[in-house]
Amino acid sequence: MKAALRRSLSIFSLVCFAGLAGALAPTGAAAQSGAPATLDTSRLPRVGDAKVLFSNATTTVFTTTSSVQTTADATHKLLAAAGWQAYTAPHTATAKRPEMSVATFKKGPLGLTVFIRLAPAQGNATSVQYGPMPLPNNLPFPADGTAIEYDPHRPLLMCFTGAPLDRTLTYYREQLGALG
Repeated sequence: MKAALRRSLSIFSLVCFAGLAGALAPTGAAAQSGAPATLDTSRLPRVGDAKVLFSNATTTVFTTTSSVQTTADATHKLLAAAGWQAYTAPHTATAKRPEMSVATFKKGPLGLTVFIRLAPAQGNATSVQYGPMPLPNNLPFPADGTAIEYDPHRPLLMCFTGAPLDRTLTYYREQLGALG
């Protein structure tokens, strides 16, 4: 019972702090101290049998012989191991489709979109495309955050954390304070 109450209070505090962050924190590059970080998609992890079709800092496309779902699962695990946290848009539902998977990830101030689809023009291989995603409102995710719902275009973040309320509040005071 105490754990459920603590988790509920943690969620409530996240929602409150997300709203407060939007009201107080500058957005875009101004939210970062110093030069904003940039994402080089060519350095992101790829599944084992990846055949690179195109790769540069802003877009990377590769194919694999695995199914869309197998590739999506493996890609998400590789990104998570590299520190990327998956999130979904708030208050949305998604349908699983065997021929396509779209996912969004965040790592610090960097956003990433991963588009995985069946590629008939590539002999029905599975195509993976990495692309950067701007985060005008950069809100920090707790390291153990789950069921993360985040809208980078308005200051909204909802997630579950197993951390006690006092530790969650301290984390957000520190993180949001560092963002200004």
